[in-house]
Amino acid sequence: MRIALVPQDAALVPQLSALRNVLMGRLDDHGAWRNLRTLIRPAAPDRAAALADLDRVGLMPQADARVESLSGGQKQRVALARALHRGGDLILGDEPLSAVDPRQAQELAALLRAAFPTAILALHDVAVARAFATRVIGLKQGVFLPFMASLSRLGVVAGFLAVAALCLPLADLTVAGHDPWAALARMGRGFLAPDFGAIEQIARAVTLTVAFAVAGVTLGGVAGLILAPFYRLRAVRGLAIALRSVHELFWALLLLQVFGISVWSGVLAIALPYAGIFAKVLSEILDESDRRPDRWLGPSVDPLTRFLWARAPLAWPQMATYALYRLECGLRSSAVLGFIGLPTLGFQLDTFFRQGEYGAAGAVMAIYITLIATVRLWMRPRLLLGWLIFAAVMLATVRTPPMGQGALWRFLSQDIIPAPLRQGDPAALLPWLWELTTTAILPGLAATLIVAQLALVLAGAVAFVAQAAIVPRVTGRIGAGLGHLVLVILRSFPEYMLAYLFLQVWGPSMLPAILALGLHNGAIIGHLLGRQATGLTLRADAPRGLTLWGWEIVPRLFGPFVALCLYRWEIIIRESAIMGILGIATLGFYLDDAIGELRIDRAVVILAATGLVTVGIDALSRAIRARLGAGDLHVGDARPGAVPGQATNC
Repeated sequence: MRIALVPQDAALVPQLSALRNVLMGRLDDHGAWRNLRTLIRPAAPDRAAALADLDRVGLMPQADARVESLSGGQKQRVALARALHRGGDLILGDEPLSAVDPRQAQELAALLRAAFPTAILALHDVAVARAFATRVIGLKQGVFLPFMASLSRLGVVAGFLAVAALCLPLADLTVAGHDPWAALARMGRGFLAPDFGAIEQIARAVTLTVAFAVAGVTLGGVAGLILAPFYRLRAVRGLAIALRSVHELFWALLLLQVFGISVWSGVLAIALPYAGIFAKVLSEILDESDRRPDRWLGPSVDPLTRFLWARAPLAWPQMATYALYRLECGLRSSAVLGFIGLPTLGFQLDTFFRQGEYGAAGAVMAIYITLIATVRLWMRPRLLLGWLIFAAVMLATVRTPPMGQGALWRFLSQDIIPAPLRQGDPAALLPWLWELTTTAILPGLAATLIVAQLALVLAGAVAFVAQAAIVPRVTGRIGAGLGHLVLVILRSFPEYMLAYLFLQVWGPSMLPAILALGLHNGAIIGHLLGRQATGLTLRADAPRGLTLWGWEIVPRLFGPFVALCLYRWEIIIRESAIMGILGIATLGFYLDDAIGELRIDRAVVILAATGLVTVGIDALSRAIRARLGAGDLHVGDARPGAVPGQATNC
């Protein structure tokens, strides 16, 4: 058995160059005279091979530099390059990644995993260990702790494919009686030749879409920032989970019963779930910021001063970046709220489709894509006050139909109380719940899980291909540009809006929902993986095209691919439920039906069941990721410059 070794002290010769230290990896393959010649003047093939291994660890420019002149991290990478140059069946390493930054550690760990069939490493960074290893054993005070049972990534993928195969015969994939291609052709002509004749109506819808998004995200962000420092408390964490487990559309349907078609219904529908999301993500950002200034203040400083002086300034750049990202999500949510009557872009799109004005619908789509694509140009932190004033002015122009007095009190004291309790018959509560469970919750849950499972597999297939579509070394510059364009379009449209478009073509079945969820989420995962693939450190002689994709990108990014699919699983479940509002028999169908019949008590129970399912899937996803060694995606895991939560998108 051939073994490569990376000791903790690197065991390099400081007076020799990095290149010659790498060449030491194969000295035992040759005799003394050959090795003497290599020391004086390496043969061209030996030099090329050693340079290729230095290039793999990013040290090609330092090849001829003496090791004593290199930094600690560079010396460690020279030791890794020496091990790669040696090759073999097994690599043994004692803290081989301790002197490099977290991002480099992840990349180098993936490099070692691809280069050696077996690796046994001693690491102090648990996140790297989980991402790298199929089995991790902890050591505490001389006692071994097998704290993570292993799962095979291929086994998990095979399991999800098997479940999807079982779901496929149960899925309603029927196509409506009309010719779908004719409908698709009419829509295509409208999108290729958009009609801006109704620009005044569209312009107002655009401004209100932005206003609802800015107001809702700001309110949710402020609430989340208040909750973030206390997120470790069980009550706060439970509140945040409850808020974010319910989709914005479901919140809007409930709020309409209290405020009617009003500004508050739209703003709170965005703010409530976003408060839960902000609380979680901002708490992660605060936890990962440097704690040394906080400790320096000592115990006598009050918590608020400590937070404002020593915690918030360090986390502010990432908070601002995440807030801008969340605004992009808010624009999508704001547009979708138009489908239930609020005056945003979704309302205009629905109106034009109902009237058969595909050119005007195409104009709405073009403007919407432009709005999402340019958000980082027109929204800057220093302009926030101006945008808040703009949002307040625009929302003040929205006319709200009057609601009866006491609507909120009636909602809280009567509407949401189960009918048996409201009628003074507690004994009928269990039969009432049983009837609701068997006729609405269980059928809706089954349809939701079927749609979500098939959509998850489709999303994985799309992402598996898309991860290479935006890498120039695989598809060329033109191909990568076209790939970016397609992914931007698919990512920009919310799943609900895509499903609405597909519904016009294929009719009301599970097919539009599966396609919309699969394409949108696949584009998100593919984009994140493609960005990661573009930043991979490759050998100078690395291949191009499909060879690079199949032999380099897929093996090195398979772990992040599985982790991101599992992250999106909970999101897909949540989005599958709301597809019921379009007539697909998921949980949202039964919730919308209950609200339409003014049986708010039934709607609240269905909504609670939807939230519990979402939380359960999220917990299962976390458990599988922990068993796989994926853990949580922290700062920079998804791509350079990423922030916590960004991998989950919206």
